[in-house]
Amino acid sequence: MADEPPPIVPPPAPEVPDTVLETVASCCTVTVVRYELYPADEPTCHVVGFAVKCNDNGKIFHSGTQLPLAETLGLEDLAILHKGWHKLFPDIQAWFTTACGSAIVVGSTYTPL
Repeated sequence: MADEPPPIVPPPAPEVPDTVLETVASCCTVTVVRYELYPADEPTCHVVGFAVKCNDNGKIFHSGTQLPLAETLGLEDLAILHKGWHKLFPDIQAWFTTACGSAIVVGSTYTPL
């Protein structure tokens, strides 16, 4: 019996950001477009909203959410924004993948393997 040839090992994949969150952060500009207690007369929640703009193609996605006061009690403004961002991120990620996904590839440097 002849020795079998060694298995073909594909080259390593090019480096990509560790998470989609990092990709969104590196390819988009995120602006806080709403931050308030709601309703104004007897607040029951914080309302936070973001506009996410793909820097390569200019597409913009707006998303907002309500965070009950019980979840934000004692938190600083930035911590409340973080909670809102993470609550909205599945929707932002879905938009980003559709609207901006090809923008990451187009114009990038490709090194043939």
